[in-house]
Amino acid sequence: MKKQILLKSIIAVILTGVAITTTSCKKKGNNGQNTNNVQGSISLTYAGNTIVFDSSYSTLPARGSELKRILGKNKNAVVNSFHGAGTFCYFDIDNMAVGKHTHGAYQQFDLGVTFVDNSVYKSDGISEYIYTIISNNNSKISGTFAFRLNTGNASDSVRGSFKDISIQ
Repeated sequence: MKKQILLKSIIAVILTGVAITTTSCKKKGNNGQNTNNVQGSISLTYAGNTIVFDSSYSTLPARGSELKRILGKNKNAVVNSFHGAGTFCYFDIDNMAVGKHTHGAYQQFDLGVTFVDNSVYKSDGISEYIYTIISNNNSKISGTFAFRLNTGNASDSVRGSFKDISIQ
């Protein structure tokens, strides 16, 4: 009888310790790289809707170290050229000089401009796009961008702006 009580007490202490350790070691809020990384701001407008992204930052794209990727995403978005989820937009830049830069399609699915809204691809990465750098000071750039959606309708365009994005 004493052995059973002792065994139950030991098990209770061990389970309490495991519960406390699990609760105190839980990661808070970061379910991916740069989940809530705010390095400036990015917003875009299309079809009368405006999206202001929760996170904005620059990174290197999958290929080509000469390119910089400007990215805006909402919390819990999974940024991926092939199977992205949530809402995000990114475009690659190869010229950070102040001025307007017209970009043809890269003809590579994972480079260029990609826009996903509620897990639906609106732009597939090979669209032509324009970006304008308005300022480039202290490794932070600001400007505007524009591109057409996949619909093929010339009036289905996206216009956006980015401000104070730190260039890594």
